[in-house]
Amino acid sequence: MVASYPPSTMDTVAPPFPPSVASHPPSTMAAQRIRRRECYDFICMFIITCILFIGVPLLILMCSLDVLTPSPTFTLHDFKLSTFNLSTTPTPTLTTNLLLTISARNENYNQAFHFEKLDV
Repeated sequence: MVASYPPSTMDTVAPPFPPSVASHPPSTMAAQRIRRRECYDFICMFIITCILFIGVPLLILMCSLDVLTPSPTFTLHDFKLSTFNLSTTPTPTLTTNLLLTISARNENYNQAFHFEKLDV
C-alpha cells in the first residue's frame, strides 16, 4: 500500500526566476542578447571604418603637404661680386669680394637654427 502525504510547503515555492525574467523564455532572452551584441558590433565597426576612411587619408595629406613639419626657407635677395683678380706670380691666386644678402624664415617654432659669422 502506498502512503499519500498531504501537500507540503515545498510544492508552493515561487519559481526559481523572478517574474520579469521568468515571463520570457530563455530562447527569447538569448535572441535579445545576440541582437544587442550585433548592434554593438555594428557601432564599433562603423567607428573603425570612419577612422580608416577619413583619418588615414587626412593624415597622409597633412604629411605630404608638410603641415606637420615645416622646414625653414632661405631666399637670396642680393648677390654682388665687386672684384675678381687672378694673379699668376709667384703662385696662382684668385681674389674676389662677394656680398650676399640672404633671408631665412622658420615656420617650425619647435626647432631653431643659429647664425654665426662666416669668413671664407
